[in-house]
Amino acid sequence: GASSGVSQRSPDTMGKRGAAPAGPAWKKQRGATVRSKINTVIAALRDTNLESEATEISRKMLAEGAVAALSQMVEDRHPMQTRVGDFIKETLEDIAARLQGKVDDAKKSVSTMESELEVQKAQLQAATDELAEAKEKVTKKAEQTTAAKKALGECEQADAMIARDQAGTNRRQGQLTKEQSKFTDIRDNLLQVLIDDGINANGSAKESKKACDKLLKQITNLGAESALLAAAPAVLLKKPEEREGFDSHVLDCLKATLADKLGEIQKGLDEISAEVEAKLPEKTAKAEETAKAKAAFDEAQKELDAAEEVACDKEVGLVKAKTQLEATEQALQAKAKVIEAATGEVDAFSEVLAIFTEVAERSHPPEVPEDAKDAEAEGTSTAPAEGAATEPPKA
Repeated sequence: GASSGVSQRSPDTMGKRGAAPAGPAWKKQRGATVRSKINTVIAALRDTNLESEATEISRKMLAEGAVAALSQMVEDRHPMQTRVGDFIKETLEDIAARLQGKVDDAKKSVSTMESELEVQKAQLQAATDELAEAKEKVTKKAEQTTAAKKALGECEQADAMIARDQAGTNRRQGQLTKEQSKFTDIRDNLLQVLIDDGINANGSAKESKKACDKLLKQITNLGAESALLAAAPAVLLKKPEEREGFDSHVLDCLKATLADKLGEIQKGLDEISAEVEAKLPEKTAKAEETAKAKAAFDEAQKELDAAEEVACDKEVGLVKAKTQLEATEQALQAKAKVIEAATGEVDAFSEVLAIFTEVAERSHPPEVPEDAKDAEAEGTSTAPAEGAATEPPKA
C-alpha cells in the first residue's frame, strides 16, 4: 500500500515540474528503468498542453492507473489492466495525431501563403511598371505644359506690343481730337463772332479787342504771313457794314488759315483711323491666337495635374504592394518557425509512443525445454544445478 502511494505521487510531482518554463516532464524524463519509462508516459498524460479527445479528468485517471496497468509483463496482466493499457495507447496516439495535424495545417497554410506570395510578387511588378509608366507620362505632360506656357508667353508678349502701339495711337488721336475742338472753337467763337459783330463783338469794344488779340495770337502760332497779321486787327474791329473789298480778302485769308489747320488735323485723324482699320485683322488674329494658346496651356496644365495625381496614386499602390509582400514574407518566416517547433513536438512525442510500446509489449522470454536445459548444463559446466544442491547425495 505504501509503495503504491509513492508510485502515484511521483507522476503528480512530474506533472508539476512539467508546468515549469524549463519544458514538460515527458521531454526530460528519460530513465532506463521500466518505472522511469512509465513515468514518462504518465507525464505525457498529465500535460494539459497536449490536446486529446479524452478529457483532463479521464487522462488523470489513466495516469493514476498507468503504473498498475503497465508494470507487469503482458502474460501476467488481467484483462482490466490490458483495457487500461489500450486506453492509454489510444489517448497517446490521439495526441500524436493532433500534433501531426498541427504540422499538416501549418504546411497547408504555408502552401496557401506561398501561392499568395507569387500573386503579390506579380502585383508588385505590375505596380512598379504602372508607376514607371505614370512617371513617364508626368514627364511628357510637364514638357507639353512648358511648351504651351512658352507659346502663351510669346502670344502675350505680342499682345503687349500691340497694346503699347494701340496706346500710342490713342494718345495721338486724343491730342488731335483736342486740337480739333480747340480750333473749331476758335473758328466759331472768335473769328466768326468778330466777322459777324466787328467792334461790337462780345458786347463792347474792349471785349472785341480782347477777342481779336486772342485770335491773332493763335493765327500767329499757325505761321500766318506778317502782312495778314498787320492788316487783320483793323479789318476785324470794323463794323461789318463799313468793310470794303480788300477787307473781304483779309477775312478769307484768316478763314483759310484756320481751315487749313483743321484740314490738317482731320487728315491726321483719318490716317489714324485708316491705320487702326488696317491693323484690326492682325489684332483680331493675335487675340484669337492668344485665346487658343491660353486654352492649350490650361488643358496641358489640367492634364499634368491629372497625370501627377495618377502617379501619386500609383506610388501609394506600390507602397501597399511592397508592404503586403513584406508582411507575407514575414508571416512565412514565422510559419516556418511554427512548423519547425511543431515538427519538433511530433518527433519528441514519437519517442514517448516508442517508450509506451516498449513497456506495453514487454513479455517473458520463451521457456527452454527441460532436456535442452540438461544438455546445455552438461556441455557447459560440471557444477550441479541450483535445484540439485538441495537434494541429498545418492548412495
